[in-house]
Amino acid sequence: MSDPSGVRRVANVETVAVAPTICRRIPLRDLIEMHCGGVIGGWDNLLGIIPGGSSVPVLPKHICEQVLMDFDSLKDAQSGLGTGAVIGMDKRRGIVTPIARFSHFCKHESSGQCTPCRGGTTWMMKMMDRMVQGRAHHRDSGNRHAS
Repeated sequence: MSDPSGVRRVANVETVAVAPTICRRIPLRDLIEMHCGGVIGGWDNLLGIIPGGSSVPVLPKHICEQVLMDFDSLKDAQSGLGTGAVIGMDKRRGIVTPIARFSHFCKHESSGQCTPCRGGTTWMMKMMDRMVQGRAHHRDSGNRHAS
């Protein structure tokens, strides 16, 4: 896939990890726009950002515009700094596909030795795959035992 200038682009989730010395109390939007090259298609193309790796909640665009990249600010925004790996999601891919990818990662990384992880990661991966394929059911969102 190429952008309008002909530069080849990866057609996947765009992930950028930035050293903590750069992240210290910088607004998330400034981090993305000044240090990470901006959002492909411009800021209005952004849906949300995961500020600290796949284990922390997604921040919607309107919060990303103001929040600082520090522990307390992200905690107050109901997310977290986590690993510090910044994951941006835009309108080209949506949010469901990257979250489905995270569920595959969690399933793969689980030892599978305890029942909650073995069953839960498998269920989550299958549910997210159904969402990506457009086959999800309303019951998937609240009933862990729905198949």
